[in-house]
Amino acid sequence: MAAASPGPAAPLAGPDPAQRAQAAQPADAADDDLPAFCARAAPRLQVFEVRPGRDTVLVAEQGTRLVVPGRAFDVPAGSGPVRRELREFYSTPDILLAGLSTATGAELLETGGMLHLQATAAGQPVALRPGARVLLQLPAAQRRPGMQLYQGVAASGHGLDWQLPAGTPAARSTGRWVALPPPKGARWPRFDNGDATLLKEFERLVPPSATDLARLKRRRALSKFERQQLKGLSKENHVTVTHAILISLAVDSTGTVREPRLVQGDSVLGAKIMAAATQLPRQRPASFKSILLPHGRRTTSPAQGVLVVLYARGGKRLVGITWLEMEKHTQELLVQEARRARAEFAKQFAGAAPLTLAGGLGYELVAGGLGWINCDRLLAPGPRVQFAVQAPGPATVVSLVFQGQRSILASTRTEGNTAVFEQVPDGAAATIVALRRENGVTYLATRGVSLGQPAPPSLQFHPVTLEELRTELARL
Repeated sequence: MAAASPGPAAPLAGPDPAQRAQAAQPADAADDDLPAFCARAAPRLQVFEVRPGRDTVLVAEQGTRLVVPGRAFDVPAGSGPVRRELREFYSTPDILLAGLSTATGAELLETGGMLHLQATAAGQPVALRPGARVLLQLPAAQRRPGMQLYQGVAASGHGLDWQLPAGTPAARSTGRWVALPPPKGARWPRFDNGDATLLKEFERLVPPSATDLARLKRRRALSKFERQQLKGLSKENHVTVTHAILISLAVDSTGTVREPRLVQGDSVLGAKIMAAATQLPRQRPASFKSILLPHGRRTTSPAQGVLVVLYARGGKRLVGITWLEMEKHTQELLVQEARRARAEFAKQFAGAAPLTLAGGLGYELVAGGLGWINCDRLLAPGPRVQFAVQAPGPATVVSLVFQGQRSILASTRTEGNTAVFEQVPDGAAATIVALRRENGVTYLATRGVSLGQPAPPSLQFHPVTLEELRTELARL
């Protein structure tokens, strides 16, 4: 796992967010360049240096994870480490101050987070090899169905347009929700001496018999599913599997097998195996580091599993237990922990602190290239209207922040002192955010509106420091 090395907090400047992410301009208090002023609050550039050919997991400051295959980058041999640079944009202040929007053409998107990725080797830009992919995990406060990976493409006059990668069906979600994993240190039931004890006891309780072999050799009709299952089991175990018997069972908190039930396989052999399962020696029960006990102490728990008995040609048997889940109370504790982690993560949207999440909740996306990447979902279409906002002058930057969803739009054009938004959802609730800078002072105006209603009265501006600006934007 690679950690980010300290990187300069380079400001964002210029008409294109991709260019702003690279530019470095002096912070002059008397400068009336609004993008340069906003860029001082840009998310920090995070730098990772990794040797080529080495599989790497990169963990960023705000919870983003990148799983990068060793030969993902197209670099010449002997070029030294690959320098990977990343910026994360999750909060409303970060997205607004970077001049980013959430739209694909005329359609509105809801974002789950934006990233800017690039890589260099020996001072030269490098790209992914053809066919190479990078796995991205973006933290999330709550699940939103339909999330997909969008790529940022420079759009004339208004920053970036987010587009699906070529060949991606618009109706198919490519994002996968990642649930909270089992507690750290979880241990499933086990016998002393492990599988050796299980095999020894199974052989004693269910000794091989000619009657069993003759029963298995009888001709029987196989369903398509069973044929595919036996083929997969044969490939997995490197032997031709002719019959599979599956017994569901529970192991209680004392390690005793309870409630065996035949799930699949010959009923006569299944009955013998179920009887044997209840006579197996007591196991060490499942246990985990409880979130309710101090100092990570362990607590025992019942568990659900499947006893698998595979018969191969020649009468050979393969025996094992696959554990599926812990009992209901333990599952409820996991759900409580997942909710707590989401709540802690969501709290940070109301402040200016970096977003962090230790619980592993988020979306998984697969990227086939670098640059601007956005985790979005396309919002339902509906009636559209044009919306105009009166501003003090053409240098005023006006945006809409939608309520109840993470969607932000910048005005598409300016007509005199009017900022125009085209094709916005009729009746949607939003907040107008207007920024301007005069004589080294930044002014902010916000106002709630219902799109499609009569134009609001003149905006009321007030001076703000950079810290005050981030705080007010975080409340939207």
